[in-house]
Amino acid sequence: MIEIFIATLLGIHSSALILKYFYSNNEEYKKLEQNRKNYFIKNLFKSYFLFVFSIIGTYYWIQGRILNNWNQVAIHKLGLMYSAVDCYGLLTIRNMQISTILHHSVVLTFSFLNLFVSYPNDSIEINLLVIYTLFSSYSFLVNNYLANRIIIKDKNKLSLTLKSAYYSYIGSCSINWLIQYVGLVYGLIYDLVDIYLILYMTLIHLVIYDDIVLIKFLRYNYNKLEAINNVKIKVIDE
Repeated sequence: MIEIFIATLLGIHSSALILKYFYSNNEEYKKLEQNRKNYFIKNLFKSYFLFVFSIIGTYYWIQGRILNNWNQVAIHKLGLMYSAVDCYGLLTIRNMQISTILHHSVVLTFSFLNLFVSYPNDSIEINLLVIYTLFSSYSFLVNNYLANRIIIKDKNKLSLTLKSAYYSYIGSCSINWLIQYVGLVYGLIYDLVDIYLILYMTLIHLVIYDDIVLIKFLRYNYNKLEAINNVKIKVIDE
């Protein structure tokens, strides 16, 4: 199964080369230093990947949870493919924030531990992990904004991209976190808390912390953009 992870990494690298070639004539892209270019390419690719992943992941979740037709092999492969994108970021981008490094490291850890999980599975932590992964993929607009904010100079287009990313991220994170804590409370009520659930909640909070850092970053940029727009409106009114 590890070959899926390696093949995905090679596929990401090939896709990155294509994207780099596609943007090679973009004036704003050409101004970026190499690490910034890698950051742009990684986030742009991840936004496309997560969009596709969200559709496929939702399909397999419905097949399993609602129709009780679990495809264990597909779930294991999807987990490895998801983590390979984060691994590519760790390999190609320098000076990442500590919270992001921990986030990616936790994703890698979960994806490999997932290979030892059998589906269907009644463990609370396993079902919460599937949900967290799925809702994380719904936030593909955030990665699209993180990439395009570097090269987009059209303020209206940038504003639309930021607002779409900010509100979709707030929505997906809120629902995701609510489900996580409902699962924890359920485990406490029915005395289902064990070392595995405790370990899961500990690690997933490293991911949640990075989500909060990113939300604050998006909110800062959103407020900054709104302030600029308000100043323009006042000037026009005057």
